[in-house]
Amino acid sequence: MTWPARLALVGILGALAPPARADDGSPPAHVDTGFEGKATIELEIDRCPPPPQVDGGKMREIADEHYRRGAVLYSQGDYDGAIAEFAASYCLLPHYKVLKAISLAHERLLRFEQAVRYLERYVLEVPDDVRGATENKQTMSARIQVLRNLPAQVQVASSPPGARVTFENDQGLRGEGKADDKLIELLAGHYTMTTTAPGYEPQRREVDIGIGKPYSFVVTLARQRGKVHILTVPGDARIFIDNRLVSLGAWDDELDVGTYTVEVESAGRVSDRRRIEVAPGGDLAVTVELVPQPTSGRRLLVAAGTAAGAIAGASVGTAVDASESKGPIAGGMIGAAVGFLGSYFGAPDDISSGTSSYILTSSLIGYVEGIAGATLFSDRVATSSSVGAAGLLSGAIFSSVTARSFNFDAGEAALLNSGALWGGATGGLFAVIFGLPHKLSGGIVLGGLNAGVVAGALLGRRYKISRRHAALVDLAGLGGMAVSVAFESGIDHKADTPKERVAHFALGGMAIGLIAGVVLTRRMDEPRTPKLAPRALTIRDAAGNGVVGIGVGGDF
Repeated sequence: MTWPARLALVGILGALAPPARADDGSPPAHVDTGFEGKATIELEIDRCPPPPQVDGGKMREIADEHYRRGAVLYSQGDYDGAIAEFAASYCLLPHYKVLKAISLAHERLLRFEQAVRYLERYVLEVPDDVRGATENKQTMSARIQVLRNLPAQVQVASSPPGARVTFENDQGLRGEGKADDKLIELLAGHYTMTTTAPGYEPQRREVDIGIGKPYSFVVTLARQRGKVHILTVPGDARIFIDNRLVSLGAWDDELDVGTYTVEVESAGRVSDRRRIEVAPGGDLAVTVELVPQPTSGRRLLVAAGTAAGAIAGASVGTAVDASESKGPIAGGMIGAAVGFLGSYFGAPDDISSGTSSYILTSSLIGYVEGIAGATLFSDRVATSSSVGAAGLLSGAIFSSVTARSFNFDAGEAALLNSGALWGGATGGLFAVIFGLPHKLSGGIVLGGLNAGVVAGALLGRRYKISRRHAALVDLAGLGGMAVSVAFESGIDHKADTPKERVAHFALGGMAIGLIAGVVLTRRMDEPRTPKLAPRALTIRDAAGNGVVGIGVGGDF
């Protein structure tokens, strides 16, 4: 800045200097701001030092010297120095025009709150009898309003990025935006800043926003959490969460809200892998029961194929030459060889026991249905044998084609087998009880067999039981029949006991045995919660460091 320009600026500021007036050496009392409810801002003129003990003329000379220094410092861009000199001048000789000079210096430093406070004091201290006082006050009041409406520029950074930020005061919502995005403009005031993000706890803080200033806030949100309880059967299964081993048998802790992969594995059992969703404040209980590794059904299928081939071959041999035993024997041997070779080379190594059992059961069902159906039309043994062989082959082909679609497990195949067994046995016993002719007996057996097959298939789809469970129920039915027949022979010593009577006892014993077996084994396949199970626990020390410890826990 050139010296003429500086002198001109000093001259302009000099016009603000207070006019000469009589002074008794002590400054007048400060005027109250008159603005209630405003946040108090301490101004430089509010902490004036004690004035020097000099006469009025000397006091004015010192005040003028401070003012001239302030004007020079202002022209040089040292606004803090100028404010100090102007304030020293005002403290010695208060005059309203000095307040305006201090306000201009604060405005240059972007201290708009202090600038507004000085202008408010200026408006209050302008005497009403000064020329142009009313217009001057209106102009400065408009300037005050302009400064107050200068928005502050607020930048918010959040973790996680992109959180929603809202600013709210007593009058309601005043500003909102996204963290790590555009600046948020706010008028000066006291706000409650709320930061939210899905899956995180909201954070609130009280902030004071000044006029026209830049602000920057960094917010770190804590993840919302939910409780998770995992229990496994067997009780020593390993529990992994997102490929991290957390416990053995049982795990009870909190997780951050989100989706996790839980994997449970144990030796000799099929691993279970699933996704879980942890909700805010949720309480999720997960029970994982690992099923045993499926046993291979290859050996069973090879044995069944050999037996089925022998039966089919014998049936064909009987149809060819029913008068001699050579035909059935030769046919049975040839059929056994063909069945063995076909099943040995045709059965895959990984075929499950449920699939092989389903194929075996279907083949036998087809054989029995073929014989029972043939009796409806013919009494010839050769015809029944040939139709039975055709039924066995049809059942084997049908089950082989549909095995992948039905995907029977061992329990479902066992229920299908049990339904066919007891349905056919019931039909046969009813045929004996009613003394039906040969053709009608075949029809009754055929109807009972089909009813049992349908019932077994439906039960298998509705209930999940193990093969062992089904075998115990079958054993209970056979035991009931044996006990009933033995009981009948014990109370009836006649040599020619009617077959109908024996069939009655056998049917009743079968029903009682099956019902007793179902009742006694009803809880056999329910998951067993171990009372004691090993657990891996995370123990934290006073510093918050986690240490994994192995212990034993459970319910008592």
